[in-house]
Amino acid sequence: VGLRLRDNGALPFRESLGLSDTFLEQEQTHCTQSVRCPNAQEADDGEAPAALCRCGQVLRRQLDPEAESTTAHGSFWTNDLDALIQAQRAAGLDAGHSLCAEQGFRSLALVPIRSRDRTQGLLLLADPRRDRFDAAQVGFLERVATALGIALEREQIRDELKEQKQFIERVMNMLPSLVYIYDLVAQRNVYSNDGVTRLLGFSPEEILAYGDQLFAKLIHPDDLPAVGAHQQRLAEAADGERVEVEYRIRHRDGGYRTIDSHEVIFARTEAGAPLQTAGV
Repeated sequence: VGLRLRDNGALPFRESLGLSDTFLEQEQTHCTQSVRCPNAQEADDGEAPAALCRCGQVLRRQLDPEAESTTAHGSFWTNDLDALIQAQRAAGLDAGHSLCAEQGFRSLALVPIRSRDRTQGLLLLADPRRDRFDAAQVGFLERVATALGIALEREQIRDELKEQKQFIERVMNMLPSLVYIYDLVAQRNVYSNDGVTRLLGFSPEEILAYGDQLFAKLIHPDDLPAVGAHQQRLAEAADGERVEVEYRIRHRDGGYRTIDSHEVIFARTEAGAPLQTAGV
């Protein structure tokens, strides 16, 4: 058994059981060679024609859909690989180069792993004995492969979102100003960039830890009424409208710094009331 997943044009084995290291190495090399099938058609996604291997043909959906060895799902399976290759060659068809046959496998199933019409890889199941598969078993493997494709897509989305978040955080932390998001309902900061450390000496995590006591602990008591009035103006502000306020806030060293804050509505509740503000 082997699990192959696409990786920048290659199709490496990510997991395998019972397949020799020699076979894995040769199969990987063969599937990434520049040798192309003379009668291959260009794939739907614009990739080059498939290499002379059935894994590549399954991956790029270039199997003959009328062949008995091809399922409606696009899987390839046979219970006698040698006989299939001989029959194809006798009929004048390009049977390709099969390392699986050279390895001595007779029963072979190649099941594509897909999600939303994108082929992400395939499952390879091989046995030196004949007659190891039937249509019901291949159908079950196709359902397993579909579930695996969905799981892989979700993992890829999580990874992409993580990368996007890291990119945004790097950009935000490069800004010289303090940038923050304040929750009007919870009365607490929910985000601060590294500018808060440069301005006040506190880390973003320390600011978050103040919770709803942020104003009481850090804002100068004489300026609390002005900040309260500022929040009232924000409650009535239109989207994109900038509201400004000046107040003093305590530095880690105990002294106060005067800041000129500019805020806009960042998010609203389902009822349309201001929920969060973004400030700089």
